[in-house]
Amino acid sequence: MSTHISMLTTNFNNKLSCQRFIHIDIAPKNNMSESILDKTVYKIITEDNSHPPVKVKLEDLCRVILENVSQVMTWQSHGMTRIEFIDLLISQKKNITPQTPMAVYFFEKVYDT
Repeated sequence: MSTHISMLTTNFNNKLSCQRFIHIDIAPKNNMSESILDKTVYKIITEDNSHPPVKVKLEDLCRVILENVSQVMTWQSHGMTRIEFIDLLISQKKNITPQTPMAVYFFEKVYDT
């Protein structure tokens, strides 16, 4: 099984303490096949050390344009309204516009056995 490191700025909405959680970020350029999902574990680390690293599997993802991101998603992922979330992304990341392709990532924790 392959492991990839994924870096989050912080533990938004205390999501890394949950068994299952979502995260919204820029969409991957390519499609991700189920065989890749089944064989990949992600180690999520926060830049500010707001949570110990966690290992997760990406169970699914949903593609959406930034301006169409639902407040239901932003509450779950970042603990923000959709307007707060969109403003945060546009202010923090270069080349982000309301038309930027995003993805809602659905993660589940995995544990070493």
